[in-house]
Amino acid sequence: MTFNNQTGRARFFDDVSVTYGQLVLSAQKLTVVQSQNKDNKSNHLKFTASGQIIISSGNNFIYGNEAEFNGENQLLTLNGDVKLHQNDNLITGETLILDLKNGVVKISGSVKTIINASGK
Repeated sequence: MTFNNQTGRARFFDDVSVTYGQLVLSAQKLTVVQSQNKDNKSNHLKFTASGQIIISSGNNFIYGNEAEFNGENQLLTLNGDVKLHQNDNLITGETLILDLKNGVVKISGSVKTIINASGK
């Protein structure tokens, strides 16, 4: 791990795991930046992750090659060979945007879906 006090940037290497609420993110590399908005009253967390990304929450798993999180707008974006597993269902694409504030997921780029017929 490296930390730059002037920029507020911390870098983590080699199999990093982060918990944010109910989400657990695992990656090879992670860079975290704590920033203040213009009124200097509130801090916002931003991070980027690379390597094989795995995000889990209960029986839901998201996979991708790169991730970026913006705490101010609560958006988590994954790029590159994205897969969303919910129980036995699978959705794949190139980009996934998870809106944590509103509970909405958007997947784009050659989207393919496999739905389990048993309804699980």
